[in-house]
Amino acid sequence: MKKNEDKVFIRETQFDDYDAIEALKKQYHMQPMLRKSWCDLWQKNPYYDTKWPIGWVLESEVGKVVGSFANIPMRYELDGCSWRVAVASTWVVEPHYRKKSL
Repeated sequence: MKKNEDKVFIRETQFDDYDAIEALKKQYHMQPMLRKSWCDLWQKNPYYDTKWPIGWVLESEVGKVVGSFANIPMRYELDGCSWRVAVASTWVVEPHYRKKSL
């Protein structure tokens, strides 16, 4: 591992990250998802709004996506109150970067 690839940055996932996330998932034999189905998790979700982060990626200093964590909004009811909550999904991180993830 090159020294400049050792640092990671956490940023919000963008819809344009789909290809990089799918490539990362494939490395670790995770279930693939079509682009439309992946985007629909948020864009067709009645509890999503554009202020809601769709997830987080770990990005190396050279711009490679080395980790991903999806953040899917859903409705949850508790004691008669309705809440919008986050459901964690698709957490994958390259082994070298796991000690640096959240």
